[in-house]
Amino acid sequence: AAARACDECPPGTYAGSTGASACDECGPGTNSDAVGANSSTTCVPCDDSWTCPPGSGLGLCLNPGSSSATLCTPCPLGTFQNETNPRICSQCPDLPEQSSFWIPHEVSYTEETGSENISACVTAVHIMGDNPGGPPGSQGDFCAFYVTPGGRLFRRGNCTNEDGSQLSLSIQYQTEYAMPKIKRLTDGVFSDLTRLQTLMLANQEIEALPDGIFSSLTGLQDLYLNNNKISTLQAGIFSGLESLRFLDLAYNQIDTLSVGCFTGLKGWSSQGTSVNYLSAFRIGLYLQANKISTLPHGIFSDLSAVEDVRLENNEILTLPSGIFSDLSAVENLYLYNNKISTVSEGSFTGLSSLDRLLLENNEISALPDGIFQDLPRLRELNLENNQIAAIPDGIFDIPTLKMLNLEHNRLANIPFGTFAQNNQPDVSVRVSTGNSLSCFPPSPRSIMLSQFDAYLPLCECPAGTYLESLNATNCTKCTALCNQGDELCPAGSTSDGICRKCPAGTFGILNATCTPCPESTYQDSLGASSCLSCPEGQTTMKEGSTTIAQCLCSEGSSNAHGGTFALAGGQINGIGGTTDSISKFSFPTSVAVYSSGEFAVLADTKSHSIKRVSVRNGSTQLLAGSGSAGYVEGYGSVAAFWEPSGVALSEDELFVYVSDTKNHRVRMIELQTGRTGLLAGSEDPECPGTNRDLLNQECYGTESSQPPRPNMLFRPVGIAVQPHKGHVWVTEPDSDLTEIGCHSCPGRIRKISFPHVFGQIGNVST
Repeated sequence: AAARACDECPPGTYAGSTGASACDECGPGTNSDAVGANSSTTCVPCDDSWTCPPGSGLGLCLNPGSSSATLCTPCPLGTFQNETNPRICSQCPDLPEQSSFWIPHEVSYTEETGSENISACVTAVHIMGDNPGGPPGSQGDFCAFYVTPGGRLFRRGNCTNEDGSQLSLSIQYQTEYAMPKIKRLTDGVFSDLTRLQTLMLANQEIEALPDGIFSSLTGLQDLYLNNNKISTLQAGIFSGLESLRFLDLAYNQIDTLSVGCFTGLKGWSSQGTSVNYLSAFRIGLYLQANKISTLPHGIFSDLSAVEDVRLENNEILTLPSGIFSDLSAVENLYLYNNKISTVSEGSFTGLSSLDRLLLENNEISALPDGIFQDLPRLRELNLENNQIAAIPDGIFDIPTLKMLNLEHNRLANIPFGTFAQNNQPDVSVRVSTGNSLSCFPPSPRSIMLSQFDAYLPLCECPAGTYLESLNATNCTKCTALCNQGDELCPAGSTSDGICRKCPAGTFGILNATCTPCPESTYQDSLGASSCLSCPEGQTTMKEGSTTIAQCLCSEGSSNAHGGTFALAGGQINGIGGTTDSISKFSFPTSVAVYSSGEFAVLADTKSHSIKRVSVRNGSTQLLAGSGSAGYVEGYGSVAAFWEPSGVALSEDELFVYVSDTKNHRVRMIELQTGRTGLLAGSEDPECPGTNRDLLNQECYGTESSQPPRPNMLFRPVGIAVQPHKGHVWVTEPDSDLTEIGCHSCPGRIRKISFPHVFGQIGNVST
C-alpha cells in the first residue's frame, strides 16, 4: 500500500508527538504564527489589548494586533468570566474537602454556557457512578445532579455505564451547609433512569410535579416526596412507576386528589405483584398531614396490593360508601385527627385484610348498623374522642377483635350482648373514661376491661327478666308463676322463677313485677297486692310512699301536727362496700340539694363515703368512697375518705366539695365521673401544689403556677360555697383545736380559693 503523506500543522496548532493523527489547537487566549509547530511553547498569549465581555472568553487570536483576529466565545459549561479576569473563563471551584459529608465527590458546575459570575456555579447534590473522573456530560459511568440558586434541579451526564447498562443507585438530596432547596424539577431530569430504585426528595420546597416527570423510572421502588409544598396531584402524575412499592407524600399542602393520580402503578395492583421487589418497606401510600378534605370516588382504583394507607391529620369530612372498596390488601388504615362526621353504610366495604382501623379524634356521631361486618380480620379499632351517643346491636360482633377504644364519647349505656360474640382471648376494651356510664353490661370473661371500666358495677336485667349467661345478647323474659303480692324476677335476676315479696311502697298482682304505689296512696307492708289510700283531703308528694306519715294535706288545707317520712336509708347501717350497703346510711351528717330539687348529695360519715339520693324516689348512688377509712384519690369506690362530715355543691353543680374531717383535707368530686381531687390540706410531697393520681402514679393539675399555701387544715367540718366569689368557706371547731394543745384558740373559719384547673390546690387563708 502507498504511504500516506504527512501534512504540516497550520498556524494556531501544533503536533507534539510522532505519529500524531491530528494537530492540537492552541489554548484560549493564545496563538502561533508558525507552520508545522511541534510544541505548545510556540503558542504565545494574545495581545494584552484584547478583552471579552462578561460571560465569554478570548478564543484564538489569528493575527495579534488586529481586532478581526480575535474571537470571543461564551464560557463553556463549568466556567465563568467576570470583570476580574476579562480574557479567560475561570473554572468553577470545587468545594473544600471537609464539606463532603453526604457526597463522595463534590463537583461545581454551571447550568448554561456564558456564565458571568461565580454565583452561577452550583454544586452537585448527588453523583452517580463508581468513578466520576470525567467531566459532567462526558460518556462513561458518571452523571451529576445540581440545584441552581433559584431551586431548580437539573442533571448533567447520561448516567450510563461504559457497557451501556444503567446505574441502580439512589438520588438523595439534603440541605447541610446552606445548599439551596429544590423548588422545581427540570423536564427530563430523571429520563432513562429505568434501574433507579430509590428517589429521595424529602424536606424541600417543591410546589408542583410536572407531567411525565417520573415516566422513565420503571424500576423505582421507593419515592420520598414528604415535607414539600405540593398542593395538587393531577391525573397520571405517577404513570410509569411500574415497580413502585412505597410513596411518601406526607406533610405537604395537598388539598386536591384528582381521580387517576395513582393510575399506572402496576406494582400496587394484583396484576403487578409478581415484580421482584428489593424494598425493605411494605407497599404503602402515605398522605398524612396534608389538607385533604374530600376523597373522590375511584381515587384508590387499581390499588389492590397496597398494604398501608395513612390519611391521618387531614381535614376529611365524610367517608363515602365504597370509598375503600379496591383496597383489599390494606392491613393498616389511619384516619385519626380528621373532621369526619359522617360514616356511610359500606364505608369500609372491601377491606377484607384490614387489621387496624384508627378513627380517633374525629366528629363521628353515629355508627350505621353493620358498619364493621365486612372486616373479617380486624384486630384493633379505635373510636376514642368522637361524639358517638349510641351503640347499635351487634356492631362489634367481630370475632377477631382484640382491642377496642370508645373512651371520650357521649355514651350513657352499652347494650347487653355488645361483646358477647367475641371469642378471642384477652380482648382489651376501654370505654368508661370520658363517657357517662353508670354500669357495664355482663360480658364474657375473655373481655379485659381497663382499670376504670373494671370499677363500674355490672348492669342488671330489669325486673321481669333474667340473664341466662354472661354471653347472652339480651335479657330473657321470665315465664314462671309467683303469688299475688310477689315480684317475678326482681332486677338483676340470673334465672327464671325467682319470686320476692314486693317491698313497702309497692304492690304486685299475679305473676307480675312490683308497681310503686301511685300518689295519694301508700303501703307499709311487704308482699301487698294493693296500696292503701291516704285519709280524705291528703295526698303524697311522690309515688312509692311507704307510710301514712307521707300523706300530707292537699292544697287549701293544713295539718297542725306536720309530719316526716323516710326518703332513703333504713334501720341497718351502711358500713361496707356492698351494693346493699350503698342504699343504707351510717351517721349521715351533711346534705346539699340540687337547685332543681331532683337530687341531694350527703356525707355518710361512718361509711366514709359520699352518696347521691334521688329526692323523687329515694334511690341512692355512690359518688365516691371505698367504705373504709383512708386517703386515696381516684374514681368512685377506689377513692377513700375518713369520716367526711360536710358537703357543698359548686354553683354550676358539676362538683361537690367535701370536708374530709379526719384526713384534715378538703376534697372535690367531679359529679359526672366520680373522680376525686385534693382542694386544700396536706399535699403529696411528690406533687407539690397539685394532686397525685394513685392509680396511674402521676401528678395532675399542673397547668398554671400555684400560689403559696402556708396554712394547713385541722379537722374541717362545715363547708359552704360563696356565690360568685370563687371560693369556699370551711369551719374548724375549737374543740378540735383544743385536741392539738391550743387551749386558747377559738374555732376558725377558713377561706379556700378555687384553682383554675381540676386537680390543682387552692389557696388557704384565715
